[in-house]
Amino acid sequence: MKSGIFRGSLDEESLLDSLAEGNVGAILTFRGVVRPFSEGKKVVKLYYDYYEELALKQLEEIRKKAIRKFEIVDAIVYHRVGEAKVGDLVLFVAVASERRKAGFEALRWIVDEVKSGVAIWKKEYFEEGERWVEPD
Repeated sequence: MKSGIFRGSLDEESLLDSLAEGNVGAILTFRGVVRPFSEGKKVVKLYYDYYEELALKQLEEIRKKAIRKFEIVDAIVYHRVGEAKVGDLVLFVAVASERRKAGFEALRWIVDEVKSGVAIWKKEYFEEGERWVEPD
């Protein structure tokens, strides 16, 4: 499976191994992690809720569209759900391309599409409160 949802840890090495096939000259990755501060407030944890069926469909659609749009060899897109602590991996995207330029463009596009258009919602917990975050 090249796109999906995960809880806890993700076997990134196995996923990356699956990208090395074909005419690949570059494999680029993005690892989104929980940052310790948001808008000046100390983050205690995050919680990601989601609409499973729709989110899975959207992640796969983004992956397939990136392959066509940027003419890359392949891509992987995984997003975490549930609770996440500071430093935890929450978004993993990898792109295999013949050339680096297409890979960089596809990687950025995929991350932006996931952050703005997938049925996954983020709640931030601070030392003094909590809030749902609007997509960016």
